[in-house]
Amino acid sequence: MSICVDVIASVLRENRYVQTFAVDVAPGGGHVSIKATFDPRKMRIEHPAYPALKARRLQRWARVFDAFGQNEVQNEESPFASWNSSYTGRPLPAEEMQVWLNSTISRIAALNAKSVLEIGCGSGLLLERLAPTCREYVGIDSSPLSIKSAESRLRTFLQENSHVHLHACAAEELPRLGLGTFDLIVLNSVVQYFPDADYLRSLLAALRTMLNERGSIFLGDVRHLGLLRAFRAGIAKANGPGEITVGEFRRKLDRSVEEERELLLDPRFFHTLSGQHGQFSRVMVSLKRGLCDNELTKYRYDVVLCTDEHPIRDRIVDEIHRGFDRDAIAASLKCAEPHAVAVRDIGNARVALEVSELARIASSEAKDICNQVIGSTQVPVAQHPEALHQLGASFGYDVRIDWSTCNRVDRMDAIFSNAGPAYATVQHIEPPTSAITENEPLAADMRVQLEKELRLAIEPTDFRLEFELRPCGTA
Repeated sequence: MSICVDVIASVLRENRYVQTFAVDVAPGGGHVSIKATFDPRKMRIEHPAYPALKARRLQRWARVFDAFGQNEVQNEESPFASWNSSYTGRPLPAEEMQVWLNSTISRIAALNAKSVLEIGCGSGLLLERLAPTCREYVGIDSSPLSIKSAESRLRTFLQENSHVHLHACAAEELPRLGLGTFDLIVLNSVVQYFPDADYLRSLLAALRTMLNERGSIFLGDVRHLGLLRAFRAGIAKANGPGEITVGEFRRKLDRSVEEERELLLDPRFFHTLSGQHGQFSRVMVSLKRGLCDNELTKYRYDVVLCTDEHPIRDRIVDEIHRGFDRDAIAASLKCAEPHAVAVRDIGNARVALEVSELARIASSEAKDICNQVIGSTQVPVAQHPEALHQLGASFGYDVRIDWSTCNRVDRMDAIFSNAGPAYATVQHIEPPTSAITENEPLAADMRVQLEKELRLAIEPTDFRLEFELRPCGTA
């Protein structure tokens, strides 16, 4: 048996994707347990099977989108029929979805685009409201059934708006349409379905060439990588973790995070796209609007990538406050001159409690009871993002709220501007604490592929192999 174990260790050691491993033999032999970590990023870059895994993932999502499209065709009177809660599995409340839709449309409309390309238009929720003020609106979707749903639901609208064109087309197939350039390209609630961050980078580079001189790209509903664990913990809490120990809860949470199959991005991912060597001149990241505290507002954000410069509005802020002091901020906002005020490091009431609960779980003893740890967490001092918008409006200021530059996911920065939209930027950005800005949605698929290869390299054997492969180097 020891010789076989040495052979197994040699196979694991020589595999360039395996990072760490341990081989345990059960008493009496006959059963060997292998626990190993692997590097999914290295596999993505180097493994010859990765392109096939990526293609299969795109095909899998295409089938999901077709199911959504079929559902929309059958439920034309319920445009939000395919939007289900991750907490309950039931449809999200229609009133909350309407708030989400209205705030998204307001944010896109503020960009004043006259020619728009929407990638992932679905059943046409956005184009129905945005297209009437445009001279050209092109909507594409990888699902022919979604396009069919849009054409059916909006039959009269499309007849009355001949400048609107719909195509069943995947994003990477855009060149075959022979389109021109646009003021704005919209990807709303789409990015999370991309197979990896490289796919998004390549697509953004291609879309950059399709923008007019002062064009922009709007990316809506981007899922925040840094809040993934809090989101997953919140789902477990909502469904009742039961009287399990902290150690067991952590293991379940780790597995849930590792099994994530959607693309999540740290906001800093987008900031790398601007600057001296970036593709875009300016990046604006904004928290979602709305008083409804659901998974769409708490764990997602919007991004605008701009190619234009606004020398007047793109200015360093005049004052910077750290922390929330209502009286001090109000005194600054009383200034009648063109003014920009930044307030940094404000607690975000939407996520502050869940992030604090997660920190308590991380620092507690493994044998502690999870429910008791969560129940004893104190509610942090924090502000609701909409309260900041209301404060600014009371003094005639536009407000843009970004995730905090202090790199704490439960904090936010607010910029108040009375000289037009809050395009001003904070001069000092603290250095990042982590280089990880994206997850690996195909990590689970890569684990299956690697386990298959390792079994082939080790077998045949006269004992049973049990694998526990986990990705390393992820957030």
